[in-house]
This record gives sequence, C-alpha cells and structure tokens, in this order.
Amino acid sequence: MLRQPRRAATADDRVCKRGMLAFEFRVCDSKRKKGIDRRRESTMPRWVKIVLLVIAAAGFFTWLGWERLVGSPSWLNAIGFLPWLRRLEPLDKWVGILAAVLVGSYAIFHETLWAWLRRPVLEVECEPRPPHITMMPIQPPERPDMVSVRKNSAGSLQIRIKVSNHGKRRAENVEVYARGLARKEGVEYVDQGWFLPMNLRWAHQESEDLAAMIYTGLSPKIERMCNLAQMIEPRFMPADLGAPQAPAEFKYQQTGLLQLHTVVTPTNLSNFVFPGEYKLDLTVAAANARSLPSSLYLKFDGTWTQDLQTMLSQGLSFRLAPGDDSGGGILARRKSPFRN
Repeated sequence: MLRQPRRAATADDRVCKRGMLAFEFRVCDSKRKKGIDRRRESTMPRWVKIVLLVIAAAGFFTWLGWERLVGSPSWLNAIGFLPWLRRLEPLDKWVGILAAVLVGSYAIFHETLWAWLRRPVLEVECEPRPPHITMMPIQPPERPDMVSVRKNSAGSLQIRIKVSNHGKRRAENVEVYARGLARKEGVEYVDQGWFLPMNLRWAHQESEDLAAMIYTGLSPKIERMCNLAQMIEPRFMPADLGAPQAPAEFKYQQTGLLQLHTVVTPTNLSNFVFPGEYKLDLTVAAANARSLPSSLYLKFDGTWTQDLQTMLSQGLSFRLAPGDDSGGGILARRKSPFRN
C-alpha cells in the first residue's frame, strides 16, 4: 500500500496549529469558568431545597383534600391533631400567609443568611515551636553591601503567628493589627504610650507596598504565617540605635532585643522592644469575617544563643490568649479559636 509522503511542516502550519490549540484552550477555559460561576450562583444548600419542597407539597395536598379527607388514621384524632387543624379553618388562608411570609423573608434576607452560614472563621495560633519560632540567617543591618547572605550572615530568631480559615468561604483582605503594647510593672500591665499601633507584615511578603500588610485572600482550610518579631544576634547590631524607650546604658551589642515586624519602622523606633515582660494586643481581621482579638504574653531577658531550645528554656517564653471582646466577639463564634 502506497502512502503519500508527509510534507514538512512550514512556519504557517505551526502558526495555525498554535492558533488552534490556543483557541481550544480558550474554549475549555471559558467553559470551566462558566461552570465555576454556575456553582457559585447556586448557594442554597440541597437540604434546604428539599425541606422547602416538602413543606410546599404538604401544604398543597392538605389544601386540596381538606374537605375530602377520608380514611384518616384514628390516632390523629386521638392525639388531638385533627381538631387542632379544624380550628385553623380555612386552612388555605393560613397556608397562603405562611408561604407569603417565607417567600418574602427569603427574598429579602437570603443573601445575608447564606453569607452568615458560609462565613469565614478565622483562627490564630502561636506556639513556642517551629514553624512559629525558628532560627534564620539574615543580612545584618550594618552590612547592606553583602553579596552572600548564607556565607556572611547574622543569626536571628524569628517569631511568627499562624492565621487559618476554618470557615466555608474565602476570607478577603486579611490583616493582622498590633493595637497596643503594655509592660508588666509589679502585678499589672501598664500601657506604653511610645508604641505606635500599626499592621504587621505577612511572611514572604516583605515589600513596601500594600501587599505586605493586607493579604488578598485566605481560602477555606488554608493557613498563612505572619511575621511578629525578630531578635538579631547582638554582635551584629549597631553600637547605639538611639531608641528613646531604651533602658539607661543599654548595651546593644551585648544584649538581645526584639524588633516587631511592623509595616514601617517609625522614626521614634517604637517597634523595638527591650528586655522585660509585655502584653502585645493583636487583632486579626478580614473584610467579610468577624475580627479576632488576642493578646500575646511575652517575656525575655535578652539572652542570645544559637541553640533554639536553650533560648526557649532560659531567656524567652510566650503564650497566646484570647483578648477582650471589643473586636467582634470570639466566644460567640467558636468555643476555642486559639491554640497555645
């Protein structure tokens, strides 16, 4: 059997094939997007549709055979159900009123109702173990011209909190806000007036734009780390930062301090925290979810070592606890939204 020899593909043929493939991909992509849109439009759960259908059918057949009920079970009369129904006569009027109320209520409040039932539920977690706390080499502040961070790097201790979404809907515009800092003096915590409240930076988004402090969205069952604070190896610190809240004669190159990962470093250096015992008030919020207030109780003495377990056992301790209810009510949303 003779076969016609295959002609070598020309540039026009390759352009045509690429165009056909692109067209097919566009068609498939458009179909996929339409399917997603259809699924998003159908927000009513299936069980709600079944219940409404059963109620409508029961009301219709009851109205249709109200005057012609024959052979009804005697036990309905024994329990008083039929006499109670007769007191509602004419039943069709009551069924019509109830149906009108249900339809009207659903038309007015259905978007709010389904948004509340499928709302995002934020949780925050911070524990003294990886990945919440880890040792990481960084570029020291006094050597901006370094080429290799791995070879010529300063040791640092990074503390992060984990924010997760345990709801059924994507949380939009998630942010972590440090709203206050208090230092323990005696038996109570005293607010530090020099601290400037501001947002914290999300991990791996250390840019100077809006993405560093507001995360675009957090899908259901997804978690995200947010930078909280860092302690840089003291010998790589400047001799004097000039922070007004620093203790007298504080040795920057001998004692460690914490630097909060705020979106900006204020000129008064209010994001630098010196050794002591503190309470940092945080609020995790989203555009379509209730805010989640919390408080991080932090204690450190400035001890620095390259061993993480030694630092946790000697010089650093912290725990996360529920904050006050001014941010939106955490107990009404979940029994225990915190893990510590």
